[in-house]
Amino acid sequence: MNILHVVSLYGPYGGAETHLLLLKPLLERMGHTVSVAYGQRHPDLGPGPGTHEYELDLALPPQQLAQSIADIIGRESVDIVHYHKVFYMLELLCSPELREQCPAVVHVHGHRLTCPDGARFLGRRSRACRRAFGIGCLAAPFVERCASRRPEIVWRNCRRTGRAIRSRLLDRQLLVASEFVKDLMADNGYGKDRISVLPYFTSWNGGWSRSLPKPGVLLFLGRIIRHKGLEVLIRALSRCRTRPRLLIAGDGPDASRVQALCGELGVHDRVEFLGWVGVAECSRLYEKASIVMVPSLWDEPFGIVGIEAMAHARPVIGSNVGGMPEWLQHGRNGFVVQPGDVTELSARIDELNGSAALASEMGLEGRRMYEERYTPDIHVKRLLDVYGKAISEFRSDAS
Repeated sequence: MNILHVVSLYGPYGGAETHLLLLKPLLERMGHTVSVAYGQRHPDLGPGPGTHEYELDLALPPQQLAQSIADIIGRESVDIVHYHKVFYMLELLCSPELREQCPAVVHVHGHRLTCPDGARFLGRRSRACRRAFGIGCLAAPFVERCASRRPEIVWRNCRRTGRAIRSRLLDRQLLVASEFVKDLMADNGYGKDRISVLPYFTSWNGGWSRSLPKPGVLLFLGRIIRHKGLEVLIRALSRCRTRPRLLIAGDGPDASRVQALCGELGVHDRVEFLGWVGVAECSRLYEKASIVMVPSLWDEPFGIVGIEAMAHARPVIGSNVGGMPEWLQHGRNGFVVQPGDVTELSARIDELNGSAALASEMGLEGRRMYEERYTPDIHVKRLLDVYGKAISEFRSDAS
């Protein structure tokens, strides 16, 4: 099969882009030809474009950009197009020429198609937003502090989200990572029968230990931003009887505020800020940790950190938000806590720190769950099934 991936950013920019980097070689090893059309290439990938790679000028008018994609489809004899992070390419997706030329799958990696800001987080109340998109989203940034309050940005993003819901994007095969996102999109007007749930995978295939390291090392990986809940974790850490250490791998706009909070609560000597780390270092951190923490306040579309922890046989303590309860089962591979509940979070940390046997049992159960549900082979097999469905429907509509 000849597959074309279309993405704005190509390289290790974020979760969706990293997912494509991991997926591409898996498909190639199965004998498929994989092409990539991108707007910007990460310098870590070296000079480009490489073989079967095409640089797009995203500043072109939509009709010309669509023609560029159409030319690539013809040159590579593409069987299916796989779009990623389409919020800024809606005009491209609505092109009748592309719709009639080749079947396509649209991969929804976040909340942009149901939320103009993409976070679905009410900053004023520090909790997830569960509202459907509507006219109230124009006022929400000023009332709820949920997005940029620059009028031109508010108007532009609301128009894009509204157009996505009203457009013929509704007729595409959509891919989401969790049942939560599927239901959310259906509540916002997307056709539920057009949405397939395909959980992410992790490509970790190295060795893993059946025994946990010495208890008392917590690990947080992610962007240091308010809705990730790191401040809640710091407050819980200050209340823990077992006095665990916390490793923070990541950076972000709220890093200085979190560091100040550590000093204010007297836990600065038990918290280590590591900054952004590479894949190899992430794996070493998972091996060093006894518990992986995902204290999010927003509705995580999935929470890939969780299945990475499971692949390393580490228990997880995470929030009851978004798609996370679909892989984090309370009392089985970790604990689910209510978002923002400092008391409950500190109690669960102490419970796992105080029982090495329980932590080990949960870690091993997580590893079993990973092998059953979240391996690369399982993901690719299900993805190819979605491709096949999209191709069959395209041919049926064309006949």
